[in-house]
Amino acid sequence: MLLVVSMLEEQQSRVEEYLQRAAMLRALAAETRYPEVRQRLLGLAASFERLADQVEQWGKTLLATAAD
Repeated sequence: MLLVVSMLEEQQSRVEEYLQRAAMLRALAAETRYPEVRQRLLGLAASFERLADQVEQWGKTLLATAAD
């Protein structure tokens, strides 16, 4: 169980990192005056948010599997 807790902590750290990167990309998008660049930055931010969601889901699955 200790291994599962360690893995969950690592995944939560990754989730936070991905969300921080998404926020940074959104801030950069808000500052650029080039529409194409803005759209690409927003697309990257959305990708990081989806990645964070996926990592969270993996953590929930891992926790559910460990509880069985």
